Amino acid sequence: MLAAGPLLLGGCSGNGVSWGEEAGGGGAAMANGAAAASGETVRTGSISTGIIQGTVAIIAEHDATERQAQVATDRGKAWTKRRNASAQTTGREHYIAVDTLPDVNTSPKAVKSVMIFDTEAQQVVGKDVYDVQSPPPVGAIARFETYSAQYVGPGM
Repeated sequence: MLAAGPLLLGGCSGNGVSWGEEAGGGGAAMANGAAAASGETVRTGSISTGIIQGTVAIIAEHDATERQAQVATDRGKAWTKRRNASAQTTGREHYIAVDTLPDVNTSPKAVKSVMIFDTEAQQVVGKDVYDVQSPPPVGAIARFETYSAQYVGPGM
């Protein structure tokens, strides 16, 4: 299913930062201001800490090809294996957002094609590929429809 224009997805209240050239700067202040106004807590931090929460501009959504699903699965498994071997694990992310390959259905405006990977089941979630115009920083927590997932990029 193709979206007519950018669809901003975030938490239920819309709090968070929008990704772009200054995702770690002014957006964090915006998120803190929104949290203060609504009384909700918003996790923010520098890009290097991996604790940023925000919205993702999804410009299209379509079914994954077999190849896209396989690439996302391989990258998700590689990331999970590396995370489990690391002594500096920051947490046990249930869902991660991992880059996959573009295909003929990928929007020409997309910067990345992303799928959601379940680190516990060791498989991609569903069959959706999200074409994003402005991906979150690697390590950031982002909302993709009903899933909050840590964006790991290619996961390698």
